[in-house]
Amino acid sequence: MDKKQPCKLIYGVIMKDGFKGFYTPNEVDLKSTWASDKTIFVFDTNVFLNIYSYVEGTKEDLFSVFEKIKNRLWMPNHVALEYQKRRLDIIDRERENLSKITNVFNKFNNQINFDIIQSLGIEKKLPELFTSLNLFLNKFNELTYDFTSGVLEEQKKA
Repeated sequence: MDKKQPCKLIYGVIMKDGFKGFYTPNEVDLKSTWASDKTIFVFDTNVFLNIYSYVEGTKEDLFSVFEKIKNRLWMPNHVALEYQKRRLDIIDRERENLSKITNVFNKFNNQINFDIIQSLGIEKKLPELFTSLNLFLNKFNELTYDFTSGVLEEQKKA
């Protein structure tokens, strides 16, 4: 008997066959796994929770995959429970991220008003600059309002 034979046996049966997830399947194995009626797909809770932070194209791709495998998709009760427990927190976190945009706009407006116009006395020292800054801030505030009440609100709803 070849001295290498027991090592091949251990490697093939215990290591490679027993821990298939650690080895990259070849294309034939991968295709047959996806096509097999025996394959069941189970996703971690984070796959479902991350949907709230994916861009639209990624969401569409993921839902397309779910649609293709829906008859072989299984969600353990623990995954569904964890999703329900964390879902609203994730939605709130994503909405807070959108609110940060509005906060940055407001901070910028306040910095121009207080840090430049008021603290430097621009109105009395440089009246033409003061007028230009006010016109700039009015336009900026109009654009900010349009953006936050339009695009940003649509994103929050989505």
